[in-house]
Amino acid sequence: MVDQPGHPDHPASGDAETVSGAGLPETDSPSMSSMVGMKIGSCTLKRIIGSGGMGTVYEAQQEQPRRRVAVKMMKRGISSRSALRRFEFESQTLGRLQHPGIAQVYEAGTHDDGAGGVPYFIMEYIPNARTLIEYAQEKKLGTRERLVLFSKVCDAIQHGHLKGIVHRDIKPGNVLVDSNGQPKIIDFGVARSTDSDLAVTTLQTDVGQLVGTLQYMSPEQCAADPSDIDTRSDIYALGMVLYELLTGQLPYDVREAAIHEAIRMVQEEEPTRLSSINRHLRGDVETIALKALEKERERRYQSASELEMDIARYLVGDPIAARRPTVWYHLKRFSCRHKAAVIVGSSFLLLLVASTVISLVLMKDAMDWQVEALKMRDQAIQGQQEAVLQAETARRAQKKAEESETESRWNAYIGHLFAASAAAEREDFRGVYVRLQSAKEAMGIESPDDMPFEWQYLAALLDSTAFLLDSGTRRILSLQFVPGSSSLVASTLDRAGGFGLVGWNASDDWQKVQVDESIGLQERTLIPDVDWNREKTRILDALTGRTLSTVDELAISPTRITFDSAGTRMAAVDGKNLRVWDVQTGVELPSHLSGASAGANIALSSNGSMIAFEQQQLGQSGCWVEVRDVSTGDYIRGFGDADVPLTRRVSGMLRMAFSPDDRLLATIDHEGQVRILDMEQDGSGLDSETPVVSQWNMDMDAIGRPQFIRFSPDGEMLFIATLSNVIRGWDVASGEMIHDLKGQFERIRNMTIQADSSLMACSGYGSEVHVFDLMPERDLEELLSNSSNFYSAHSISADGRQLVCISSGGDIAVWDLQSGEQVVDIPFDLSDPIEAICHDPSGRRFAVLTMQGEVLFYDLMTGLQIGALPPVEGTASPGGILFSGLVYSPDGSSLAVKRESGTVEVWNLETMALQFSIPCNVTEGFQFSPDGSMIAISCHSFELWDVATGTRLESDDLQAALQEVGLGTVFSFSPDGRHLVLDGFRNTVSIIAIPSMEIVATLPQHRGSISYITHLPGDRLATVDDARIRLWDTEHYDEVLSIPADGIDINTLTFVPARASLMGTDRVDRMRFWDTRTSGQRSDDLKSARQDGKQLEPMVSSWVERADKDSELILAMYEQESDVRTPEEQAIMRNLILKQLAPSSSRLLRFLIPGM
Repeated sequence: MVDQPGHPDHPASGDAETVSGAGLPETDSPSMSSMVGMKIGSCTLKRIIGSGGMGTVYEAQQEQPRRRVAVKMMKRGISSRSALRRFEFESQTLGRLQHPGIAQVYEAGTHDDGAGGVPYFIMEYIPNARTLIEYAQEKKLGTRERLVLFSKVCDAIQHGHLKGIVHRDIKPGNVLVDSNGQPKIIDFGVARSTDSDLAVTTLQTDVGQLVGTLQYMSPEQCAADPSDIDTRSDIYALGMVLYELLTGQLPYDVREAAIHEAIRMVQEEEPTRLSSINRHLRGDVETIALKALEKERERRYQSASELEMDIARYLVGDPIAARRPTVWYHLKRFSCRHKAAVIVGSSFLLLLVASTVISLVLMKDAMDWQVEALKMRDQAIQGQQEAVLQAETARRAQKKAEESETESRWNAYIGHLFAASAAAEREDFRGVYVRLQSAKEAMGIESPDDMPFEWQYLAALLDSTAFLLDSGTRRILSLQFVPGSSSLVASTLDRAGGFGLVGWNASDDWQKVQVDESIGLQERTLIPDVDWNREKTRILDALTGRTLSTVDELAISPTRITFDSAGTRMAAVDGKNLRVWDVQTGVELPSHLSGASAGANIALSSNGSMIAFEQQQLGQSGCWVEVRDVSTGDYIRGFGDADVPLTRRVSGMLRMAFSPDDRLLATIDHEGQVRILDMEQDGSGLDSETPVVSQWNMDMDAIGRPQFIRFSPDGEMLFIATLSNVIRGWDVASGEMIHDLKGQFERIRNMTIQADSSLMACSGYGSEVHVFDLMPERDLEELLSNSSNFYSAHSISADGRQLVCISSGGDIAVWDLQSGEQVVDIPFDLSDPIEAICHDPSGRRFAVLTMQGEVLFYDLMTGLQIGALPPVEGTASPGGILFSGLVYSPDGSSLAVKRESGTVEVWNLETMALQFSIPCNVTEGFQFSPDGSMIAISCHSFELWDVATGTRLESDDLQAALQEVGLGTVFSFSPDGRHLVLDGFRNTVSIIAIPSMEIVATLPQHRGSISYITHLPGDRLATVDDARIRLWDTEHYDEVLSIPADGIDINTLTFVPARASLMGTDRVDRMRFWDTRTSGQRSDDLKSARQDGKQLEPMVSSWVERADKDSELILAMYEQESDVRTPEEQAIMRNLILKQLAPSSSRLLRFLIPGM
């Protein structure tokens, strides 16, 4: 049922049920609302959802299994035997229906409230559902999307029909759509059986009752004869729903009509054509809807599947099966409505025909005409047959063309993808961006989140953005963080030239906030507006858009105009003159400055009191930088010397900027050399090294020429934005590059840094704002790589949210892959180190295999040992040189163990008994099939074993395939179990179909031996050779991505869902991640996970304290809380419980220290 109070049915559908005859009297029992809080069966009623003609629906909480359900109970006051039978039949009917498009019935029974038994049934609860019409309107679905949605409804109704059940009350109000877009059919309360249940239903629905909603009832249903109703009545109702879904109205409105008049309209009047309401519905769509609404059921679709198939034909462009009514049929319908007039007209027509026939008989030529007509008929039939053949030929040609188009799109996608990969390796980020956009267009996919792994991986390489903001249709003029808050403000310009402010709150997930002119900003952003015709320049306040002043006789490029950060002064080089103006008045200050070379770059100090400019002597290739007092023109500092030899001269300046405290001056010359100059020391003469705090080369060949530079608010970092849209940041003191920010793919116009230097925001000439995290969280890869331990074995939980590994010290380390933090470090008995470790499929337990051959089981909620496999004679081997390992079956019922003794044992974990053993001295690996029916082992050669019988599978087809493939030492099952992937001769990889054992594809030769094979979501296969990770598409078996291994000898490769990344380990289990998230997104995800952990930690701590560390009580509290938590939050709570309950070294069951 649905969470939709007050709207149990579609608003246009009237009552849920229409019953003729006298109403039944109310009982003296309390109102149905008084039942809220009562326990019905295994459920507790929470609230009333809605009420229909037969019962009231409640939201309830079921205890076992624990879930939200809907409970429908018969209304008090309705006590007739027929109503009781009908309510009982409804539960039995729905109980037989098992379909994703039909609300599922879980349980049925009778509740004794003291006044007699009240039937009830417990059914599926559908949260946040909308009726079919409401959903389509809310989602603004187009005609094609509505037809696809309606097809799902037809499929569900067909399922009921195949079960022998007619719904009889199909209407939009009884078709609900959940948040995932899945329709659900509800209220089979008026359904009747078409076979064995006929007698029961006849008792339930007597002749003369109109059960259903009249507006959607078929003509035969209006006759109120239940024995004359079959599945085609539902086809008519589906036609009514389709009509309303497409047009927004019904073909005839019977709401205000008397019941006899309404019945006449349904049985006799023709529906209004859809094209008269919406001309775009003319043609096949109209034909399909009107065929479903035929008055005569023989002329309708004979099943819901026929209606669904015709809609499918329309959607793919094939000819539909429905045909428009003939003229003869229209005449027949007309005669039914106007019998008297037709009788009179027919009489005259008969007389006319009779006289015509007599005349034709008397004419000899009539026979000749008849013969000729027959010939023409034969020709027409032949022409029709030829037309059918031509139509079939055209359909095949169209299908071939569609397949050719699909193949062309795929080839274009692959081409753009390889070009993007090549551009990424040469760090051509703009090229990567352009190629990836073209690849996305070739695939016809709009959202980047829907693109495959390889596309998202390449996109993440060129984007460091943590948050992407958008001002809508407004162009951004300036950006600033608000001091003392977490808000970012942008001044914007709309298409009409109107100024406005847009704000975002970083502490509220960057939601937009209202801002106005009163907001306090640290800097005043000014914009020069040059009027070239009048040779004037207006100075605009970017915050308000108002003109502060106008400077006459100034018309130069705005790029050669600069302002101080306080917004008090403006400076420019006009010709060879260095000029300064007061911003507020537009008055030029008295000129005490001279000698600046034409086109020189200049910089004003933060308060406008100093100006730095490039001074170049005529005939000299060198230059120096002078800093003077703006008011007096007095010389303050100088750097460089034009009179020294060419090898010592400072190249011409490109950009300059003062630090916020005016203590430092940054300069960039034409050779890309960056110098940080100390303004507190005299630097006249190049030989004086004292003023240079640090210097480095920005590598302009790689990242482009600088566009502008800016110090961080604390003056400790210098950021340079280039014309190639790259932003890099250097440590001022050391000259070390610490930030390489990518993702801004249009010319950078604005840049602002938060006061604590934690965030940077920048924008171009459009509406987007890129926010970069300057203090990213340390990720798991960095934490593990900086750890003093290396990890000899590891396992990742099935949901990808937890990593358990064994350190070089022998401890069991548990890591949270969401937050990148270590949860706990459990000490272990060093006298018997762990060889292998493996999660069970539930992620709640793990098993370890020790060097002495013991297999122990641990609870990941408490960290305690919960069991062990019985000892097996001769399982230990002191050498420690053979492969050993553990693998759970997919359902967790079996465990395969490879000890160093030389056998693979398969254990039944329910009985803790050994099922069978496989002798194998040298084992490269072993793996269960996805359905758990087989286990594959590489033992000298590849083998398949049947788990149920413990016997080896030795079919001729398998042996022939293995003989052709070759090695088979590295292998993997596809997730659906339909294919087996094996390495083979000459470093190839073969794909073998199961169960035919036919080789369906062979991947080309790799560059070295294959070390690992695994599968990724989205039909992707990953293979690892000596140099690279290669991704393959399993539909076309094309290589879609090649990732350099960066010198890592990859031993294992695993897809981690929680991080949307690949995790690889080398021979000593050092770890490396290949992520599809940008560096900014990774940092934000880590911060969010750690913040969630901090919020949940007090609750978990209170559980531990209240339960006095009783693990059973704590786990019960966890299970109850899990019902209202997301999977991510559940994983965090489990890790917090583990951190609280994990045993210390003093009470660990196996960690024994002498004397304790």
